Amino acid sequence: MNFGKLKTALKGLINRKDLSDSLAGDFINRAIDEIERRLRLQASEVLLIAGTWDGSGNSILIPPNYLELIDIFTDDGVLETVTLDKFLRSPREGCPEVYTKAGPNWLIRPTPAAGTKVYVRYYGEK
Repeated sequence: MNFGKLKTALKGLINRKDLSDSLAGDFINRAIDEIERRLRLQASEVLLIAGTWDGSGNSILIPPNYLELIDIFTDDGVLETVTLDKFLRSPREGCPEVYTKAGPNWLIRPTPAAGTKVYVRYYGEK
C-alpha cells in the first residue's frame, strides 16, 4: 500500500471532515517513527568506527541517532560492559577490555593507544 492509499484509508477510518491530507500524513509518519523506534531490524544496525585516539582520551560520544547498543569491540575482541565501580578499578594501560556508559559517552579502559580502532555496533534511528 502506498502513502496516498494509506492516507485515504486513515481518513476513511477516522471519518472526520476536518482531517486534511496533510494531517493524515503527519499521523502516519509519526506512527512509522514510533514503530521504527521499537523494532530492532538488521537494517537499522549501524557501525561506528572510533579511530582517532591519541593515547590519553577514552570516551566515545553516543551518536544522536542511538537507540540500543549491540556491542563494542576492537580487533582483539569484544569489550565487556561493567559497572562504574569495576570500571574505575580497571587498569589504565594495555588493550581495551571494558566499557561503561557515563552521561552521553561510553568510557573505555584501558585507554586505547594511538591508532587503535574501536568499533561500536548499535541500533540507530533512520
